[in-house]
Parts: sequence; C-alpha cells; structure tokens
Amino acid sequence: MTDVDLVKENIQLKLQIENLSQDLIKLKEIQKELDESNQRFDDVIHSALDAILLIDGDKFVDANNATVKMLKYPSREDFLMSHPSKLSPPLQMDGKPSYEKAEEMMKMAYQNGFHRFEWIHRKADGEDFPVEVSLTPILYRGRTILHCLWRDLTNARKIEVENQKMQHEIRQKELSLIHASKMATLGEMAGGVAHEINNPLTIIIGYLKILKLELSKMMFGQKDRILSMITDIDKTAKRIGEITQGLYLFSRDATLDNLNQIPVNHLIHTTVSFCLEKFKNNNISLRIEDNSVDAYIYGNETLLGQVLLNLLNNAYDAVKVQNPKWIDITTMINTQNSRIEIRIRDSGQGIPVENHHKIMQPFFTTKEVGTGTGLGLSISLGIVREHGGDLFLETDSCHTCFVISLPQGRPKTKNKVQADDGVGIIG
Repeated sequence: MTDVDLVKENIQLKLQIENLSQDLIKLKEIQKELDESNQRFDDVIHSALDAILLIDGDKFVDANNATVKMLKYPSREDFLMSHPSKLSPPLQMDGKPSYEKAEEMMKMAYQNGFHRFEWIHRKADGEDFPVEVSLTPILYRGRTILHCLWRDLTNARKIEVENQKMQHEIRQKELSLIHASKMATLGEMAGGVAHEINNPLTIIIGYLKILKLELSKMMFGQKDRILSMITDIDKTAKRIGEITQGLYLFSRDATLDNLNQIPVNHLIHTTVSFCLEKFKNNNISLRIEDNSVDAYIYGNETLLGQVLLNLLNNAYDAVKVQNPKWIDITTMINTQNSRIEIRIRDSGQGIPVENHHKIMQPFFTTKEVGTGTGLGLSISLGIVREHGGDLFLETDSCHTCFVISLPQGRPKTKNKVQADDGVGIIG
C-alpha cells in the first residue's frame, strides 16, 4: 500500500468518525426531546384533577394522585401493585362478568381508536360507585397502551334522583291544583245541577200523580194520553241520567294514564249539559256549531272537559250582566295543520290589550276579589299542552275568543259514543 493510499484511508476514517459523532449528537438530542416529552406527559397526568391511569394488558403502568384519591388507596405505589380485577365488582349493571366485559371494552377501544362507556368500579374499602370511562390507545415509551380517563358519576346520579323526585313532587302539586280547580268548578255548578235535576224530577212526580188518577178512573180512550205521559217520563229520566253520568265523568280519574279516543261533539255536549240551566236562568243564548262531525281527539275526557267547562264559566261571568248575552262554541278541523280547533266566543267587553300576555299566568285574574283564583286558565293551558295541543286567545277577534287546538285522534271501532251533531241553539 502506497503512502497515497494510506492518506486516503485516513481521510475516509476521519469522515466516518465525524459522521458518527454527528449521528450520536442527533440521537442524544432526540433522546433528550423524547425524555422531555415523556416528562411533560407524566406531568400532565399527575397534575390532572381527573383520574387518569395507563393500562398495559392486565397491569397498571401509571396512575395519578386523583386516581389514588378516588379509589381510596393508601398510596400510588399500593395502587400500582394491585390487579385491575380488584377495581370492579364481579358483575356489571347488565349482569355480565366484569372481567369479560372489560376485555370487550378494551378491544373496542383498540379497534375504534376511542371508546366511552359507563362502569361500576370498586374502591379499596369495598364501596361500589358509577364511573364514566374513556379509553384511548396511545404510544407510550415505545409501546401501545391504553390511556384511561375516569369521571365519577356519583354526584350526577344523586342529582338525577333529586330531579326525578322534584318532577314527581311538581306533578303531584299540579294534580292537587287540578283537583282544587275541579272542586271549585263543582261548587259553581252545584246550583245549576240542582235546577237541572230538580226540574225533571218535578215533571216525573207530577206525571206520576196524574197517572195514578187516570189509572184509578181508567176511562176508555185515556190510553194514548197515558202512553204520552210515560214517554215524557222516560225522556225526563234519561235527562237525569245524562246529568249524573256527566258528574261521574267529571269527578273520575283525571290523569294522563286514562286516555281514550273521544268524539269531539260528545265532549262538547256532555260538558255543556252542566251549564244549560245556569245559562237559561240568566237568559244567555248558547249556540253550538259543529263543523268537525265524526272527528276524534285522543286524551283524558275528564281533563279536557274541565278545560272546556272552565272556559264556559269564564264566558258566563263575562256576559251575565251584558246586553246582548250570548256564547258561541264552534268546532272545526284546521286544514293547514290537521288539528281540531274548539272556539269559545262570547259577547263580553273583551280582554284589554295590556292583559293579553298575562292571562295565562298563574294567579292573574281580572275578576273581582273573592270571585276567582287566577288558576283556571294556567291549569287549562297545562292540561291542553300535556295533550300535545295549545290554548290561546284569538287577539284579532272583535269579541273575547279562546281557542283549544288539539291533535286529531282516531275513531273507535267498537262502542262508539253517540252524540248530537250539527248546530244547536239554546236560550
């Protein structure tokens, strides 16, 4: 080998050594950055307020202090020495073994890149508690492991229970208000119902006395007159039956658990029967115009009858000192939204514009002190909305006009309740 060759070889060796040195420097820098990155990751984990732990297979790699505190372990070291199976009861909420379900959840996390679910964990003292678990596969120190984030749901479950309890209490209070309103309405109806029943009974008793006299004489040719009296007695007795049946319907179960298909005209005529005598005695003309023949609504007949009766009583109070005195009930099917609309319009002076936005508020009333609670319309609105409908004041009407808007129901196939149709005028 010549001197020239030796020089060339030395130069190449020096270049290789220099390149190797540069590579070593770069590797050290990369390692330093990796160590710093790992340290930052560890700092984030251990400073987090949420419980965070790292799982590699069936062992814990790391966990922060929030995890140790949540599970009530004496120290982080004690926790890391425990087996994951100790952190769960034997069975989960769905009855599946915790071990099998844990394997299933981790598999889904690896397959999808993320998985969130609810889990029952067990603390070191044996207490079970609900947790929302989020699993995310990550690359940590050269291995793919699971980053696990826990959120304790204990307080959230307590709040849910409290909310359910409050909702139940609110519903019970609403039912109490509905019952109180019903009792007040029954009190208002008592006088009219007494007249409604007393008048037919007077007719029945009178005809019976005449029949006794006629039967004692039993003169030839009196048969037709007796049959006519019996027919009138039959009609009058049926009238009393309608009144008592209406009272029964009004006083029975008033919850949304008792729902039926109700013919609209049956609801109106049954409810109106409570008011007829009161309207007649005060010379109030009542007109019923039914443009929704054979239409049905689905709901509780007692509650919806209470809404209609409340509006009729309000109309009565508004017109009883007016001249002229009339109340119109009109039903129709709104072709735009296919809903049943029942309008109650009266000849009263109307509701002042400044009160339009207040009339549905609880305890607001325009009646004199002692004559109204201000709960009728607000309770009625709640009942109608629970039936998927609405109750509102028609502000463009020249008279006071309230509208009940309800979804259409389906006709019954059996035992259809018969009711009068078309237009009726009373008074």
